[in-house]
Amino acid sequence: MPVSTVTAIPESDLPAVVSVINSCSTGINKVVESLQQKFPSVSKSQLRNKVREISDFTDNRWQVRKDILVKLGLSISPGM
Repeated sequence: MPVSTVTAIPESDLPAVVSVINSCSTGINKVVESLQQKFPSVSKSQLRNKVREISDFTDNRWQVRKDILVKLGLSISPGM
């Protein structure tokens, strides 16, 4: 299978990724470190790309985009 720009995190793991992003109020490096503990087989660059793909840096923190939350059927918390 050729290497592509698609991150090696399966769709079924996205809720866990969203949870980590939402729980980390710091920079992307901390988010990536937390994700790597959950997904040790995925490279940091792939994790960083996934964070950038599904979230935006707003109000000094990474926040998962609303369309991703809706797609996953997750509630949009009032603080977002």
